[in-house]
Amino acid sequence: MGLFGGSFTTGLASGLATSVGTAIKDDMERRETRLDKLRTFYETRQVQEQDRAKAEDKRTENHLTRLRNEAGIGAAEVVALYKGLGGTNDSLDNHFSTVDTNKTLGGTTFDYTDMLKNSGVDLSQYGNFTMQDALDNFRYEISAPDINYTEAPSMLSALGLKQDSDKVSASLTRDMQDLVPNVSRIDSGIKSMAMPEGFYSGTEQALKAKADRTEYDLKDRVGVANEAVQAAQNLIYKIKDSEKNLSPEEYEEQLAEANLALERATKRQKGAIKLAQTVSTMTNRADIISLPLRAGVYEKAKKALDDSIQFGGVGDKASAIIVEGDTFTTITGVEKKAGDELVGEDAAKYRAEKQYDYDYDLVANTLTDDAGEFVEGSAKLMMEDGLNLISNSVYLDYLKTIGKEDTTPPVVPAAIPKTIENIEENVTEILGQLDIPNMTFDEIEAKKADIIFNATRAVQTAAEDAAVRAQLKKIFAAKGLPVTEQPKIPSGDDPEESKIKAAQDAFRKEIEGDPVNYLVERINATGTFIPEEDSRRITKVFYNKIKRNNPSPLYGDYENEDAAKAEYNKVLENPAVIEALQNAWDRLPVKDKEDESILVQYSRRGVDVGKFGTLEYYKNKKPKSEQN
Repeated sequence: MGLFGGSFTTGLASGLATSVGTAIKDDMERRETRLDKLRTFYETRQVQEQDRAKAEDKRTENHLTRLRNEAGIGAAEVVALYKGLGGTNDSLDNHFSTVDTNKTLGGTTFDYTDMLKNSGVDLSQYGNFTMQDALDNFRYEISAPDINYTEAPSMLSALGLKQDSDKVSASLTRDMQDLVPNVSRIDSGIKSMAMPEGFYSGTEQALKAKADRTEYDLKDRVGVANEAVQAAQNLIYKIKDSEKNLSPEEYEEQLAEANLALERATKRQKGAIKLAQTVSTMTNRADIISLPLRAGVYEKAKKALDDSIQFGGVGDKASAIIVEGDTFTTITGVEKKAGDELVGEDAAKYRAEKQYDYDYDLVANTLTDDAGEFVEGSAKLMMEDGLNLISNSVYLDYLKTIGKEDTTPPVVPAAIPKTIENIEENVTEILGQLDIPNMTFDEIEAKKADIIFNATRAVQTAAEDAAVRAQLKKIFAAKGLPVTEQPKIPSGDDPEESKIKAAQDAFRKEIEGDPVNYLVERINATGTFIPEEDSRRITKVFYNKIKRNNPSPLYGDYENEDAAKAEYNKVLENPAVIEALQNAWDRLPVKDKEDESILVQYSRRGVDVGKFGTLEYYKNKKPKSEQN
């Protein structure tokens, strides 16, 4: 018998077979365990995906239902609106968060009407569209997992017992689909509505931002006004210092111009301070925003009124031209017609009448509703108990016209009695309520003209008119009018001045950093052309920057000014600024677009003014007598 006998060989073979069988069994168990783990992984993931789908579909359903209820629309419109607001649950969450916050803070209610009207989406074919159809557009999609099974190397592979990976992958995929069926969206073909510009502009958040910006701008405006007064005073000092180098005529002329500039700057300063102080006490953000706009429009209208009648000068040197369509009876009873010149008190009286007519129309058609109630707080603050721009007597006259008496006690007597006997008492009362020492010459003259106008409205004869005016002259003289004392200029020690300086510094940094963005935001916020004061402030920032960067004395003021204007013009030529101006123009009412001065402003800056800029349009707008 050999070294390894038969029993040994048999035992070896038996042991080997047992060992191989065990290895195969172990591999098969490992294979099944791996497949079980893989199946469990995908089952868990698909179930989680199904849960996520249920949650998202519920969010979508809630959003769609709320849109339908708030907008009062059908299922098809809901789909278009949902898409227009972002088309995702996250975007709708943001939208409704804005809506809810706005409601809590007392902001305006959202109006979907314009968005629905101007959407450009044809929904005529969706008459039978349901909310379930709407939900199907936005369902959370579930698809079978992309299972790519690969068997690990093992004894089974070596023996040719490897599994078909594709078949295993397909089998696992079918199992997942049986467990969690696929879900797909059903696109209805409904297009998205367009989100209108400024859709969220009425939110309380937007109002707060605008109000904060308004208050900041008003404080800065005070600072600019203070600087203008200081500059005018410095100019007067400079002229006086150089008197010996000027002829008497040159000296008197330059000094008169400088004093006039100081008077005007002081008037603007008082107006800016009054406006800033009034706004600082207000709580309604919409009023905070609208009051400066109302005041700005009014001041521009006053200037336009003076320009239209060519009013200029004060006292005996005042003059005006009667405009087409008007007639005027002078103090002495002489009838004047369009084109005639008025001087002195006649000019002041004519101006007061035109001012009264404008104020009355403004009160009747803009500041109040049909019941005679002020449309908002900012409208009421235009009167004497606010900014003192419009006399309360005008409002009282309007109330009488509509058959309603004012229940609010006036701050000053509504009207001056038309009799000589008690006129002094009443005029004295009115003058006693004025801050005369801090009023400019023009302000005093305007108040005198207002008093004269009210006192003479009801006179019947030229003789009575002359008697009333003579009495008023005596009263004014007794009170020492006019008073030309200027208001005190802030010393710089006031903490409020420090705040103003900080606001000015912040403005400078903003302009130097991104002037284009500032102008775009300003135009969008106001909805109008760039205010003149903004242009001056920005140009001044550029001027100071250039001066800092070019300290050489060879680089003079004129060069600095020209360079600053050129830099500002570059900002105005920016496409973003032009686009903002175009949007502002498009929103203007027709009456403003027909105003030549407004038209020129916009067209000069590259705005497409359409038909309003054509010769044919303006030719047709002129009276036939003026047409060529």
